[in-house]
Amino acid sequence: MDRVEFLGAFRLKDEAEFVLHSSEEEMRKAILAEPSLIEQGLRVIDFEKKVAPGFVDVYGIDSQGNTVVIEIKKDPAGAAAVKQLVEYLKYLSPAEGKKLRPIIVAPSLAKGVLPTVERMRIEFKPLTLQKSLETLQRHARSDQKALRGWLRERPEEKS
Repeated sequence: MDRVEFLGAFRLKDEAEFVLHSSEEEMRKAILAEPSLIEQGLRVIDFEKKVAPGFVDVYGIDSQGNTVVIEIKKDPAGAAAVKQLVEYLKYLSPAEGKKLRPIIVAPSLAKGVLPTVERMRIEFKPLTLQKSLETLQRHARSDQKALRGWLRERPEEKS
């Protein structure tokens, strides 16, 4: 080499977040942290509630006092998800004068499932893995901020 055409030095900063994998568990945690992802006024009573055929992902009460039974799927919900939710409903009952509201939460419904969902009076609430992760990250930052504030306000202990 007898001549340098360009010489440069750069400081690179990678601020992207890498998420290795997401699951129904992250979706459930997001719903537990922020039930309004499903609807305003939803109050979670239990999660992974044991019933004879398995575990109800999220069990709660809506703003009208109706029992809400949520089945979560990370992929488009198909006929198997509908069948699973219907089986759970056989072992649950609402409070006197209230109704049982079955809800499937998933990014979408699989092709051809909508007529079955409508016929069975099952509600569908869309929720993506991305929105779930954003919700969890927002709550984690909020929790960290609250902890830092608490630590700053705490009087120093003297020995």
